[in-house]
Amino acid sequence: MPPGIKIDGMTIWDRYDLDTAFENIKFRTRNTVAVALGLEPDDGPLPTHEELRAQIRAERKAQRERDEQARELKRQIKKHREERRKPVEVSRSKNKT
Repeated sequence: MPPGIKIDGMTIWDRYDLDTAFENIKFRTRNTVAVALGLEPDDGPLPTHEELRAQIRAERKAQRERDEQARELKRQIKKHREERRKPVEVSRSKNKT
């Protein structure tokens, strides 16, 4: 479990840290007896705390980029709607021939 942050005497965890830790539970479970007997492959050492934190940082960065893209798309949609609402001016010039 990731370390918590103390705020006003309470320990609070970051949602992304908890999500990543929970997802990594799946990768951490091994049947060590089966590995020792050669029935299952050894996946190598478990990820270190720093490797997990690097993965969390990369996921956060990707989420921030997706959020920024979504905000930019909303701005473009809003701008497009405002342009469509502008009244169209029709020139009323008379041609004298």
